[in-house]
Amino acid sequence: MHPMVSVLLGALQYAPQAISEVTALYNAVKGGFSPADTATIDAALAKAQQDDAAATVAANAALDAAAKR
Repeated sequence: MHPMVSVLLGALQYAPQAISEVTALYNAVKGGFSPADTATIDAALAKAQQDDAAATVAANAALDAAAKR
């Protein structure tokens, strides 16, 4: 595993709000990654984006509910 894979995965795990920054860094360095490393990061980015979208929907629903009280 390329050493940057661990860095990128750690960033997604511990700073999920940094999806854009992690994606930019990934795009800058992924040329040296193996296909397996690329697949691992691609899957982690997709999950982070899905989790972020779900959290946004939940937060918006909570805000809407609070505004109706």
